[in-house]
Amino acid sequence: GMPVPARVPGHGGRYRFREYEPVDRKVLGILRAVAHDEHPTEAWGKPPHQSIVHRTVVVTDELERGRVIGAARVISQDDTDFPRVAHLQFVCVEEDKRGNGLGSALVRWTETVSDEQFRASLLELEVDRKNTRAIALYEKLGYQQQQETSAASKAWSENPVIRRMLGPPRVLRFVKEITRLAPLGEVTN
Repeated sequence: GMPVPARVPGHGGRYRFREYEPVDRKVLGILRAVAHDEHPTEAWGKPPHQSIVHRTVVVTDELERGRVIGAARVISQDDTDFPRVAHLQFVCVEEDKRGNGLGSALVRWTETVSDEQFRASLLELEVDRKNTRAIALYEKLGYQQQQETSAASKAWSENPVIRRMLGPPRVLRFVKEITRLAPLGEVTN
């Protein structure tokens, strides 16, 4: 695969990217579970099935001996689709490290991998509607909310009884066109 850039822009090189390794599995599971307000279980750290093409990066804090404090994973969808779509499965940053631009840097990493390695022209993601912080981040980075087109969401929007029963959709879908991005080395903060 393509190389992972050594450091997150800014912060004097304190925060570094590196490729995910199996030893990161447990901390990744905890980060993901906490991001969803759920109890950490084995499932949160489980890597995708080996048939799924994906890349996972972690962010480490060099001032804490390289401790993993964030991560992101992007999945290449079936390449028969056109335009090709990549799926941002998760981005998570430890709570007390948020606000340092690490989430933005991780999202940009997934965009570059999607463009350069997966040859995707669209990146999609789903976010819980209550996760206002994540929604604000994605909107700031140019993601746009997609109206759902599934039969279930059509029934929801057209049938007031179903709407009252189900409440608003829990998950929102966002997409961004990602072609012709700056090369990874030129990503600015």
